[in-house]
Amino acid sequence: MSTQFVARVLSYSIGKGKIALKGSRKRPWLELKRPETERAYLGSQVYQLRKLHPGELEIFWDRVPTEGFYDLDRARIQSDELWRAYELLYPRDKFTLSPTVLELAGLQGACALWLDHGSWYGRAGEIAGGYSPHEKKLIGEWLTSLGFEAANKRVDSRCRLYISPDSMRKFIPAIRPLVHASMRSKLQRKRT
Repeated sequence: MSTQFVARVLSYSIGKGKIALKGSRKRPWLELKRPETERAYLGSQVYQLRKLHPGELEIFWDRVPTEGFYDLDRARIQSDELWRAYELLYPRDKFTLSPTVLELAGLQGACALWLDHGSWYGRAGEIAGGYSPHEKKLIGEWLTSLGFEAANKRVDSRCRLYISPDSMRKFIPAIRPLVHASMRSKLQRKRT
């Protein structure tokens, strides 16, 4: 088992990646979907997984139609090495974000989380993504342990996870080397 491969799978699964047991043999599959405008980044994710995998990876590419202007490009990846990531993310076959998963994902996971669910909120950062308040609390504690102060705040009766402006000034330079060139625009704050 490749620990680096599992850590990278976990980092992608914190964001938009999904692991599920599929087929009659219930084998683990990792599914990565991105808008077709982000195909270069999706290709980079697959390349990184292929590079870290100890053997051959089964990869199936296709395009998923959407109601919007752009379709989704999808990469479905199968490997027995995915079992360890599945066991960590889906104890009792239910997605469960845990401190162990976040710790294993490390800074690479924080980078993937920002690219998938992060946005600027003035000078602060915000992590969206449909996480429960408990999961946002765990993510906030994890980001704080990495040196980037993050906290939950109630806004409009919803729980939001914010990264402070001071922390964003440290966070962006820390993840910049990990960000694919096609996704660099996510690092820049939109000025109004």
